Amino acid sequence: MTMALLAKNKMGFVDGSIPKPTGLHSLIVSWERSNNMVLSWLLNSLHKSLTSTVVYATNAADVWHELKTRFTRSNAPRLYQIQQQIINCKQGQSSISTYYTQIKGRWDEYDSLVTLPTCECGAMRKAHDIQEHDRLIQFLMGLNESYGAIRSQILLMDPIPNTSKAYALLVQEECQRDLHVPLQSDNISAAIVKKQNHDNNRFKSRTRPQCEHCGRLGHIKARCYLLHGFPKKSTSNGQRQQPQANLHSTNDALSIPPSTKSQEQSPPLTPELYHQFMEFINSKTPKVNLAAQSNPVKLPNGSTTPVTHVGPTLDEDDWEG
Repeated sequence: MTMALLAKNKMGFVDGSIPKPTGLHSLIVSWERSNNMVLSWLLNSLHKSLTSTVVYATNAADVWHELKTRFTRSNAPRLYQIQQQIINCKQGQSSISTYYTQIKGRWDEYDSLVTLPTCECGAMRKAHDIQEHDRLIQFLMGLNESYGAIRSQILLMDPIPNTSKAYALLVQEECQRDLHVPLQSDNISAAIVKKQNHDNNRFKSRTRPQCEHCGRLGHIKARCYLLHGFPKKSTSNGQRQQPQANLHSTNDALSIPPSTKSQEQSPPLTPELYHQFMEFINSKTPKVNLAAQSNPVKLPNGSTTPVTHVGPTLDEDDWEG
């Protein structure tokens, strides 16, 4: 609204610098016409819920002062939000142009809320250079690590460029990178197509032969087993036979079950050999003299106890837990 009033040279009607004249009638009529025009602009720019509160006003300066008093608030919360957005502003997946537009918009909004004083001594020029240097650092800090090389080159320049110059250098770097991307993608696509064609030709060249006699794949008619017979040591289904040993004749081997053959091959055990074997085992078994072990045993507490059983004992290593 301020921009529109300044463009129409009507700002004096709202800030009070052009009061209502008291002299000639023609001047009063001109002032009322301009005042009503500015007042209509203000009413049309307000929300419908606010129009009813100022619709009966006759002076544009009074309406402007009423709205300014009602809606003027402190800029500290908004300045805090802008500063936080500037710190958190990063490039991420955005392009250089999009990233610069976002951070530049926050800088402009901050300047509209914080106006630096003007002077003619040159001190403000130094303050403006310091502010420009700080904004360049903020802009370079938000770039991706892929721009680390160009970022180092910008920081090593003497004198150090402003944000606009740094933005121009980064855009050129981005354009140079984009020029190589299509060429690389075309080479990759061509390599993939070439490999697919090579694989297709390789599989086509490996066609399996088909027998003209039996119609099966994998062999030709000159090597067909059904026509020329199976090779030795193989059956009709192509499985090799297991060799059978200790067979006197084929008919005897087929007529005797495996269990019977194993029994016939083992030597028989006669009753005489069984008694000799049992006598040999009994002679080797140690005999325990129970009478010798029947003496009382003295316990660690001084008492004695008789021996009632003889057998294995449990030591500390035999206990579980």
